[in-house]
Amino acid sequence: MDRDPTPSAPRFPFLVVTGVGHSGTTLLGTLLNGHPDVHCVGEMARLDIALARGLHCSCGARTDECDFWKPMLPVLEGPRSWDWRDLTPEMYEAVRLHAGKPVLADLSKTLPWRMEHRRGSPWKRANVGYVWLVRDSRGVLASPYRKGRPVLRVLPRHRKWIARIAKFMEAKGDRGITVFYEDLCADPRRELERICAWLGVPFDEAMLRPAEHEHHFTHSNGLAYLGRVNEIRRDERWRTELPAELRAAIEDAMGRVPFLREHYLETDSEPAAAASRRGS
Repeated sequence: MDRDPTPSAPRFPFLVVTGVGHSGTTLLGTLLNGHPDVHCVGEMARLDIALARGLHCSCGARTDECDFWKPMLPVLEGPRSWDWRDLTPEMYEAVRLHAGKPVLADLSKTLPWRMEHRRGSPWKRANVGYVWLVRDSRGVLASPYRKGRPVLRVLPRHRKWIARIAKFMEAKGDRGITVFYEDLCADPRRELERICAWLGVPFDEAMLRPAEHEHHFTHSNGLAYLGRVNEIRRDERWRTELPAELRAAIEDAMGRVPFLREHYLETDSEPAAAASRRGS
């Protein structure tokens, strides 16, 4: 039997995956979307950008022509907009009811922090569960490095958001759970079982088969490969791509964040100094 027959009783109608970009949130979203009680919408807080730019939903259709999103747009038109500043729990609830699932999952990463910290925000009272997906900063920052962006300029912002989210999650208490990208890739079943237990739903084997499900993710990275394969591979290209000097700068920043230092640097078999010698 694939699924525990115990009826689902989710703790939260809304589930937010928070963190910084390039941490693997799209991967986690595809796995969560495989649960029969969860519908993942991608980055709903950036839906306004997807509509303005004519971006495609992960199903392949343009967002405003997608079978899932198109019926929702006129329903939510009115005095409010799709801009994240105007999104309310009631708007998320409308999308959740449209999806017909007990839980709506969102991958908007840092925007939920902004949404809740706005003065008079209705999100302060909303029943939301938060999953913080953490990834080795060297892997996160390898992505802008590949694109030719000045990583040393990106690094302070990265540190700022890590600190913000850490404080945010600490304040959430048992309404939040932290998952490490590397652990998710190494043993997806174990990590998904842990998330399901926290969320209050039985684990379902279908979560491990994202290629079997249709995904309607808006404004999410990796739409080209989203849901097309069931194999989960850990991306550690940073070990050979990052120059030793840049890697050392990132590690110095990580060393100032206790849980990053303990989880990554103190267990790393090849620190930057060794990488420098190898590359010389």
